[in-house]
Amino acid sequence: MKILFILGFANPFAGAGWTRIGFFADKWSRKSHIIEVLGAFSYKAFSKRGAKKLNNINIFNLTFNMNLTHPLIFILNTLISFAVSTLALLSRKPNMALVSVPTGDVGLGAIIACKLTRTKCIVDYRDEW
Repeated sequence: MKILFILGFANPFAGAGWTRIGFFADKWSRKSHIIEVLGAFSYKAFSKRGAKKLNNINIFNLTFNMNLTHPLIFILNTLISFAVSTLALLSRKPNMALVSVPTGDVGLGAIIACKLTRTKCIVDYRDEW
């Protein structure tokens, strides 16, 4: 099975979210599932943009995200996430996508992209946002 994790942070990052996602990704990749992670980067984590491979996990930090709390920035981040997630879902063709909701704008764009491409979508809601 091909699984795509979609997170709103530059991956890997030091935090509880990556610890949990990294654990599941590592365990599932050992069971011969193909695991990929689509992450976001900001101007503070600009050096983490691009693609890398960690063990058997492909990590793509391709979604640009501005970490500002303004309604128009939220809409812009959602549109950017929607566009990047749609292209990733169409090109990678996962069997399911696991979307981590916090930060909300990247998660919302990814959920809309999953609905558009008819990809099975599981929402991981772990913290307030």
